[in-house]
Amino acid sequence: MIHLVNTMSAIIVNNLTKYYGNLLALDSLNLSVNEGQIFAFIGPNGAGKTTTIRLLLNLIKPTEGEIRLLGLNFKTNEVLIKQKIGFLPGELSLYNNLKGSEFLTYFENLRKYSDKKYIRNLSDRLDIDLSRKIGELSKGNKQKIGIIQSLMHRPELMILDEPTSGLDPLVQQEFHQILFENKQEGKTIFLSSHVLTEVEKVADRVGFIRDGKLVIENDMENLKESSQKYVEIKFSEHIERDELMKIPNITDVIINDETIQCIIKGPIDPFIKIIAHYAITDLSIRDQDLEEIFIDYYLNNKGSS
Repeated sequence: MIHLVNTMSAIIVNNLTKYYGNLLALDSLNLSVNEGQIFAFIGPNGAGKTTTIRLLLNLIKPTEGEIRLLGLNFKTNEVLIKQKIGFLPGELSLYNNLKGSEFLTYFENLRKYSDKKYIRNLSDRLDIDLSRKIGELSKGNKQKIGIIQSLMHRPELMILDEPTSGLDPLVQQEFHQILFENKQEGKTIFLSSHVLTEVEKVADRVGFIRDGKLVIENDMENLKESSQKYVEIKFSEHIERDELMKIPNITDVIINDETIQCIIKGPIDPFIKIIAHYAITDLSIRDQDLEEIFIDYYLNNKGSS
């Protein structure tokens, strides 16, 4: 077993494996999330995201491997760890007969911690009326109460599963700002989301999981730099296809009269130097977004182990 040591890591997962009977749900997962980082954990349904989160929270036990959160392990520090964690489940279940304020007071009493000013600040920013019974609220407003519950005690580590489910775009934007503020304070956010446009906006680092294995982990900036670029150029003259095919890492070349469409993967400088010899009337270059990167990687590596 490889032991990872990093005093700056808020989450360390070492060779984590989980079987449900004969079903392998998580296969030797190794993961390190730095303090003060927003880490996005993404993958298709059934990939192992929920199992990983349940293991991180000690809701289920691993078959093999170990977990350290904030430098601590659950065997000797479970109460302390849970005091330092804020958790928002993907399938949120609240007490419908309570008012929003009563629900949050219940958690204040459980945690023996209260910051009424911060709770008011969060409820104002997320635009939620805490005087109404939870059972009367829409899905989006229930989600807001779940978010407040996960953040109200100012945890050092937030584990958030599909946090913006049901939220309208303006509230999503405000929630993202709240995440950035927590990050600036040195807090760590572990985020699982199917909304890849959201992940692209907020995450510093991304992990893709498939069939219980972490298949890629990288900084968001590095992912974008290594991604494909979609190029469309209009020339005032005809260009021979053979000339374009000299360019490294060019694929999917389509020539229609004086218009060329192609894909560039890797450095774009060689491409620019060649087309600069021709008169260009229009040029469009678009980077792959995270959803396209994920789909491309997933499909191209579907058969690999």
